[in-house]
Amino acid sequence: MLAPCGLTCTECEIFEAAQDPKKAEELTIEWQKFDKNAKPEWFKCRGCHGEDELVWDGGCDIRECCIKIKKLDNCSLCDDFPCEHILNFENDEHDHHTAAIANLRKMRGE
Repeated sequence: MLAPCGLTCTECEIFEAAQDPKKAEELTIEWQKFDKNAKPEWFKCRGCHGEDELVWDGGCDIRECCIKIKKLDNCSLCDDFPCEHILNFENDEHDHHTAAIANLRKMRGE
């Protein structure tokens, strides 16, 4: 499963936690180091191509544009790639986001 942004859902700990209550408990303990309010119920993501209530970030601009508006499977298929949303995602502080966009660039042959 590939998210519109290039993240591979099956490699994501949040996605894994949604499938496995034990993993959700473990992830909650880890997240509570940064947010004492973290709960296993937070980890309900079934991937961006699923129902709105079962995605990690219901307000994701990339998901909204790619899946909802343009009806594409992922952003590598978009004529506007890389757009501002993708560039912002690629250049935030998360290395796995940079790697995800690199994956999309590879899919485009860039």
